[in-house]
Amino acid sequence: MARSLLYQTMERINSKRYNTREIPYSLLRNSFITSSILLLTLLFFSIDSGAQIKLAWDPSTGPNVAGYRVYYGTASRTYGTPINVGNVTTYTLNGLSPAVVYYIAVTAYDRANYESDYSNEVSGQISETVSRPTVLTGPTGGTTGHPCTYTTGGSSSTLGHAVQYQFDWKGDGSDLSPWGSATQSKTWTLAGTYNVRVRARCLTHTSVVSAWFGVLEVDVTPLPTEEIILDNAAAGVSNGGCSFTGTWCTSFSAGYYGVDSLYSCGSETDTYRWTPSIPAAGSYEVYVRWTTHDNRSTTVPISVTHAGGTTTKTYNQQTGGQTWVLHGTYSFNSGTGGYVQVSGIYGQACADAVRFVPP
Repeated sequence: MARSLLYQTMERINSKRYNTREIPYSLLRNSFITSSILLLTLLFFSIDSGAQIKLAWDPSTGPNVAGYRVYYGTASRTYGTPINVGNVTTYTLNGLSPAVVYYIAVTAYDRANYESDYSNEVSGQISETVSRPTVLTGPTGGTTGHPCTYTTGGSSSTLGHAVQYQFDWKGDGSDLSPWGSATQSKTWTLAGTYNVRVRARCLTHTSVVSAWFGVLEVDVTPLPTEEIILDNAAAGVSNGGCSFTGTWCTSFSAGYYGVDSLYSCGSETDTYRWTPSIPAAGSYEVYVRWTTHDNRSTTVPISVTHAGGTTTKTYNQQTGGQTWVLHGTYSFNSGTGGYVQVSGIYGQACADAVRFVPP
């Protein structure tokens, strides 16, 4: 081939964005004409089954194209080892890292393994997100010094990673829980109204944090400092938080609290109940009291129904009366859901008074 023809051919190849390095004569003779620079497009990012980027490009117009190579790296025009994808015009890059910008280009090569210049460069980034929680449950009222438990959930990572949760106990970012499980507890020391909200983050990439969810308004009241005492009502009368079943008669035994005490004088179905009005949820020491008599049962059941269920203990009412006896310390919700009840199921029982003492 004449020298002028060689230069003309190389000029035509370079004008189509081939490398300006010297082209061997054999390439020209074999008519390598991957002649157009490829137009590379980034189709979309996929995060359903891992971090990946899907690519597509226009085919080269040259008749001798044998395949394509995909180049990518984390800096513009600085690529690692290419991937030979064969004679196709789409490809998916897998196993990429989130939050990293990737720069990508494609080349064509012929049967003699001569390669074109790079295509246009595209760039893209896999971005992980965490959805905000969808639920926040827990008490809307409480007392100082008494723990309240809250539960959240519903968050997920777009890359399938595990998530953690954080509670904002005031709603203004000034009192945050540690990152952790979906169920956490808070004990407020000051009375007031608090706005609880919650968010989530990726456990693997801890900088990926969701938006806040909530708010749940919680009214916290001071723990009561005054004790509650309920005496028995008059025989045959239900009032002042006192109620009964069966028959209860006035006792003449000494050592009673208040005006008098009562004893079961009907059948084994006799029960007597004291129901306090608890001003605020919290823990209370519950005391019971009776007057002693030789006719009393030695196994009188006295039950306390509280926030955690019902606790029953038996007492020998032939002795140990005329004083306050600690039944136990229990948590109560505010209101009239809790009570103390004595039963004459095992014989004669005394009903005198009960006492609720806050800590």
